[in-house]
Amino acid sequence: YLRSLPAHRRATQVKLQHAWIPTNGFLYLQKRVPCDKCPLCAAAVETTDHVRRCNAPAAVSFRRQRLAQLVRELQGINTAPEIIQCWRGRIEVVCGEPDHDDVGFLLPRSELHKALSLARRHQSVLSWEGLLQGRISSKWLEVQACHEKRRRQETASCNRRDSWDAR
Repeated sequence: YLRSLPAHRRATQVKLQHAWIPTNGFLYLQKRVPCDKCPLCAAAVETTDHVRRCNAPAAVSFRRQRLAQLVRELQGINTAPEIIQCWRGRIEVVCGEPDHDDVGFLLPRSELHKALSLARRHQSVLSWEGLLQGRISSKWLEVQACHEKRRRQETASCNRRDSWDAR
């Protein structure tokens, strides 16, 4: 994956994965900035975790806009709504938002629910912070496959009904 990225994107990805992003806390340790405080709230040392959770209105607004953009982009590539809802909820929690965990929209014994449950557990092992750093569970592929299978079945079912209606 990294080899497929341009050099500047590869460098950014590696920095994200290793928490080497240039926060004031990090730069202060290197004596490259005079203060380690967050420039938006000035209340805490700016660390990678603080960047995700800063309560300054500008920071909260920016994170929400970026999350909304991510949702639109995932929808644009036909990502399973179940994946989008799960990721959105978990990313919100990582970023300090209240937990609105809701997976009750699925039938408990469906193939999709089982795949989603497994993917969530596997991603939890990798960490949800890791998702933001590019460590994404391979189990999400099974959730997407189940979603696409269900969508094909629904389309086929609708097509069969249409042909009966035409008679």
